[in-house]
Amino acid sequence: VPAGPEEPDNPRFTDDSLRIARPLLGYPSVVFTGKYADPIARLQTASDRSIDPDPANRERAAFGIPDPDVQHLVFDVEVRALKMDNALSLSRREGWALLYSTTRTLPADFDADREIPLTFRDANVLRFGDPTDLGDFGLTRAEIDALADELPLPTARDVRITVRAAAPADDAYWARGAHLGKPTQLVVRRDATQERGLIADDSDGRRIRALWLRPDSVREVKNPKALAPVLFARLAIDETPSVMERLAQSLDLAHKGMTLVGKRGERVAFACSRRIRHTLAPDASSLTLAAREDLVNHWVIGMTLRLDRDWSWEGLRHIGFDIFRDGTANPDGRTQVGEWEIIQTASQQALHDAKRTYTRLVFLDAVDPQFTTHAPTQHFPALVDVNYTVEPRFRREPVGGFDALAPLSLRLPVTTPPAQVPKIVAAGLALSKYERSADYATTEPRRRILWLEFDRPPDDPNDAYFIRMLGYAADPLLSDHRVETLVPPEEPSLGIDAEIVRSISPGQSDDNAGLSAMIPLTPGNTGVHYSIPVPPGMTPEGAEMFGLFTYELRTGHMGIWSTAQARFGRPLRTTGVQHPAPTLLCTADRDTKLIIVEAPYAQAVLNGKNVTASPPRTQIWALLYAQVRQADDKDTRNILLDDRQLRPRRPTRERVRVASMPMVVGAFENIDAQAHGLATWTMPEVLAMLASLGLPGESPLSVLCVEMMPTMAALLDPMTKRGGSSLYDSNLAALAFAEIGGNGAATNTAMAEPPTGPRPLTDGLGHFRILRTSPLAVIPDICCTDC
Repeated sequence: VPAGPEEPDNPRFTDDSLRIARPLLGYPSVVFTGKYADPIARLQTASDRSIDPDPANRERAAFGIPDPDVQHLVFDVEVRALKMDNALSLSRREGWALLYSTTRTLPADFDADREIPLTFRDANVLRFGDPTDLGDFGLTRAEIDALADELPLPTARDVRITVRAAAPADDAYWARGAHLGKPTQLVVRRDATQERGLIADDSDGRRIRALWLRPDSVREVKNPKALAPVLFARLAIDETPSVMERLAQSLDLAHKGMTLVGKRGERVAFACSRRIRHTLAPDASSLTLAAREDLVNHWVIGMTLRLDRDWSWEGLRHIGFDIFRDGTANPDGRTQVGEWEIIQTASQQALHDAKRTYTRLVFLDAVDPQFTTHAPTQHFPALVDVNYTVEPRFRREPVGGFDALAPLSLRLPVTTPPAQVPKIVAAGLALSKYERSADYATTEPRRRILWLEFDRPPDDPNDAYFIRMLGYAADPLLSDHRVETLVPPEEPSLGIDAEIVRSISPGQSDDNAGLSAMIPLTPGNTGVHYSIPVPPGMTPEGAEMFGLFTYELRTGHMGIWSTAQARFGRPLRTTGVQHPAPTLLCTADRDTKLIIVEAPYAQAVLNGKNVTASPPRTQIWALLYAQVRQADDKDTRNILLDDRQLRPRRPTRERVRVASMPMVVGAFENIDAQAHGLATWTMPEVLAMLASLGLPGESPLSVLCVEMMPTMAALLDPMTKRGGSSLYDSNLAALAFAEIGGNGAATNTAMAEPPTGPRPLTDGLGHFRILRTSPLAVIPDICCTDC
């Protein structure tokens, strides 16, 4: 009978058994066998039956009687192979693959027929060429030969049975090959009762993945009229693989130009949605894409399934699988986006070292990251959920059922960078709470933080403001203007992954890609004020805080999963940013004769080196206070007694006495040491100032220091450049002899007289800029102030 409406010219045998008789042998051959007692009479009877006038009694077979030499039947069981796959056939010229060969014995009665039952077995994968391993057929060649009657056959395949009559091979009796009769062929087929394990058990990460492909770089031709650079220069300056190469590698395929093909020996059935312009080969063995641009700026979904059936299996219709998609990427709900055609043809690529135990199914789809089914008012990037369902289309659905493939789901991160660019409208310093001791003799250092005010908070609630340092330079007001301070720093690029291929697998979680490339800013209570952290590797009290910073500010995704390339928006570059200066700490000491106040000058550093102008351009002033009680005795107040400028000390190495030698080594200038200033008050001066205010001489005293920004006169003074010594005594030999003579104290206090002019914290208050102020420090008490 015909196979069906799809194959009207392919008739098949439909019975469940074969009834086979010996072939007929005519005169005189049957006589020469010598195995019939009266062959002539039997031949006469056979001749009469062939010409019987009654059609019911007339034999339609050829004239003759059963051949007595035939004792066996030889069966060759073949299954239909793919077209062009002829390597497994007996003749090497047909699309049939030999499964096994076996024999069955005929009855001793020459006139008796032999009935051979046909039994069918479900077999997912058949293996060919090895008699000991026929795959999932469940029998070996030896076990099939041992069967008494039945002839086992696989289901869901076209099976061709070739039967020959066979006599014992006797070279003295038969010519070479004459002991085998002519072949008789028939084709049978039965549908499988069940189709379990249709798709191989692979991880979801191998079955489906989403790819975000970076566009190919475009080579810039500086002079388009010159042919030599185009013809002879190396074109592939960028070593990044092309977008087609990256796609093929991600899906474990091969490619040639814009065409995707399977690897050698693999049968691949391609399918593609209409969202990607393409051309499919007639046998679906290759997929040619129209343009590289169709693979970028959207998610490319690559579904790769393995059909766990050998190439001879034909359990599906011509359109073997339907592919459906739903999720937030589908505004209209579940829709069909593709289908796999399972065509029974082998490509030349697949026939080289063919792996006939499976077929790869590859499907490509495109998902727009911008279009989701979220609320209509949603204008910001959002995650995309997409689900795929694959449904097989059997020729006849198995009565025992089949294993349906579970839906394959993906959650895709944001790929759209923020559109908002930060806009700074103000900057300032935030200070910690002012704290003092109960007697107001000391105050605690105040913590200071730089803050920036933006025009508005991030528009997207999932976004935040980010910052990173681009460069650092020493403050020109403090540095000595050496050449290296005038070289602009090299600004680093944004340290995020290039993501030439970003692959997303089912169940993948947020990996914070690119998030560590910049530092998120901490918002204040207003929503527009943000504190600026100190750059990594620096401390608020480090000398680098006297320098100038170049920062880059961006809006970035923080509360939502994002790719690295989409993490940050366009940059805002701001220069000349200065953090709060390190805390100025002064030390105070006194004896019966002097009150000594010392404090360090601001220091300019670059690349770990001290580049401060020598002597320093800043001025440090010390303010001397006395504590008195209020009239109501509820609190203590500080009364200013005097202000005095600190004079810079020479940065010299301490004296070193060499044992057993009558000399002292010292008074050597240490150019890398931080400069300090020193101011003194004599005790008679302090007592006179206290007496003028009617305060007792034993009044508790405190001091604080204020460092002033350089004035224009200090910047223009040529002696403040490095190497100048107008404020220093440069006779180091004299200083050394002074130390040997016991006058070493003069070494560290060798200072010039302070310059004359307005006093910036008293009569000139408000006309000079303050760099930093120290906390209030107590001056130690002594037991006798006027002795």
